[in-house]
Amino acid sequence: MWPFRNKYDAFISHAVEDKLPVANDLCERLEQAGLKIWYSGKELTVGDSLEKAIHNGLDQSKFGVVILSPTYLEKNWTRREFYTLLGKEINSRKIILPVLYNITPADLALHDLTMADRYGLSLDRGMDTVVQKLVAVIKSEQSNELRNRLRLTGLLIVLLLAVTYFSLNLPFSGESPSIIAKGLIEKRIADLQHDFDGQFQANLEKGHFSPVQTDSILLHYNTFRNYQSYYRNEYEFTNGIHNVRFKKNVEPALDIDLDALSPANSYKFNSPQIYLSIYTATKSNQVIEYVYVNTQPVSYDIMHETNVGDNEYLVTANFTNNIRYWIVALQYPSAPGMPKKYQVQIQGLLPVEEFRIRKEGPDWVLATTRF
Repeated sequence: MWPFRNKYDAFISHAVEDKLPVANDLCERLEQAGLKIWYSGKELTVGDSLEKAIHNGLDQSKFGVVILSPTYLEKNWTRREFYTLLGKEINSRKIILPVLYNITPADLALHDLTMADRYGLSLDRGMDTVVQKLVAVIKSEQSNELRNRLRLTGLLIVLLLAVTYFSLNLPFSGESPSIIAKGLIEKRIADLQHDFDGQFQANLEKGHFSPVQTDSILLHYNTFRNYQSYYRNEYEFTNGIHNVRFKKNVEPALDIDLDALSPANSYKFNSPQIYLSIYTATKSNQVIEYVYVNTQPVSYDIMHETNVGDNEYLVTANFTNNIRYWIVALQYPSAPGMPKKYQVQIQGLLPVEEFRIRKEGPDWVLATTRF
């Protein structure tokens, strides 16, 4: 298979509510123009893993045609598709092709500045115009790709001759620890996100949470803070391997000032998804629980690599957007004289993590992770 060659020309990212009014017709017209489109209405069959199929579709698509609409902005999974596509944009290569449906750039700016900072084709101009411009962009890239493949053919021949020469004249130095570490770290990020998403999605499917705006959370948060009672803080952080409890331990582990974070600044998340649940734990013990979901992708830099033995390395990585979920429970007193509780559970990666990686048989594995 040619490097950088994708199975699909484009992936259509859309909210399910927009399938009938927009997405079905858009997919059909793009395919009639000769493009190969990944579209959930055609690629999924009964029994397929929805998350795995969509992940594969995103990974194998050259472009993402994103149908931005009010319903798209309300959904956690569609926003994750958007930011997954955004993460593929390397060296300023354009991946995301926005299509605006029942929404304006000004509306987008109120919800997500990253989405608003993309020129989008409005369906107010008609489906024919939108399809024509999308096809022009995608087919232009196809022509560029063909030229690049021809150049690459010559480069591969030169590299093959060079590798053959050096393999005959120099000892083999083994696999690069940077490449090994990169693959293992990215797998850890993906596995951890999958676990956290799975836990929360189970609660969503049970109807435990409903999407809300920050104003709703602020109302409950301020009411709780003003409620006259002594209170107890409970903090816990998990990175899927280790748990850290108590404020005095969580703050240095995450290198943050917990008192400086609140719904007023969205816990420093950019464009989070927000959910609220209100329930009664006992007859008189009301609990307000809310969740801030980080929709921005995790990024990282490898800071240090140390060889500690044969085929064994210590690797230190620095993470950005490392906190993925911020879960808060505001628990009112169950009886007079009892305390109110402010409980926080934080899920994600540490800002800096050290990995021990080693070779076991033919495979490299992440053996341990420590603080």
